[in-house]
Amino acid sequence: MEELRLISNNHDENGKLAGGKVGDQTGYEFVIRKYYDGDWDLCLRYEGPRAEEARALASRIGCVLAADDKVGYDTSNKLALSKALKKAGYDPFRIENTEGTCSSSINATWITVG
Repeated sequence: MEELRLISNNHDENGKLAGGKVGDQTGYEFVIRKYYDGDWDLCLRYEGPRAEEARALASRIGCVLAADDKVGYDTSNKLALSKALKKAGYDPFRIENTEGTCSSSINATWITVG
């Protein structure tokens, strides 16, 4: 059975929720990691037109964002990733160092999917 993974924002390089440098200094601010059974009650899953293709694209975009260390964590600048993606023409390979949070990064990823 395939191991479940998730893309997760954690905290900034100082272990805090805000105030760190832009980008991922530790390689752990925005990361792909093993799934853990947290306290959540539900999981949202897109079931609209071309759902399988859209979910696969969202996964690839999230993996690119998590792997390149350009996305840091900061709750005070949570819309920065969406703005960076828009500025880069929604190309995750072309973004400048930026920041986000768990929910804002998922939002930005799905906006990029379209």
